[in-house]
Amino acid sequence: MRLNDKVRKISGVFMMMLVVGMVLVTPAIACPCSQDGPCSKDADSADESGAKVKATKLSGVDLNEATAKALSDEDVLKLREELIKSGYKPSIENISAEKFTMENESGTISSTLVGMPFSGKDENETAVISFTYNDLGSTAAAV
Repeated sequence: MRLNDKVRKISGVFMMMLVVGMVLVTPAIACPCSQDGPCSKDADSADESGAKVKATKLSGVDLNEATAKALSDEDVLKLREELIKSGYKPSIENISAEKFTMENESGTISSTLVGMPFSGKDENETAVISFTYNDLGSTAAAV
């Protein structure tokens, strides 16, 4: 396995961990803590939450729609422009997306993660723009 493939695999694992963490944390951020509500401090433990998370790799039309949403995001466009100015080239054929659905007693929330890889001047240089969105909003970051 080439070093570039290893870096890409590690980046993919990192992105998945980031998204799963965001999926589990986002509902807690959206709900203020109170003593008697579903978001009380006692319900803050992942082990006791009873949350079920399902991941689905997107393809075809779903992948195209998620990619189009990412590419229309202002933050993604800024990050993309910065990477290109720094000498990185987008690897459009390697864009991937996954949909995560978390369900617990409070309800269900779905989040979509789009990973847009970039290759650098050297084959060992890579970067990834990670774009995550759900009904509560969106966020983008480059690694």
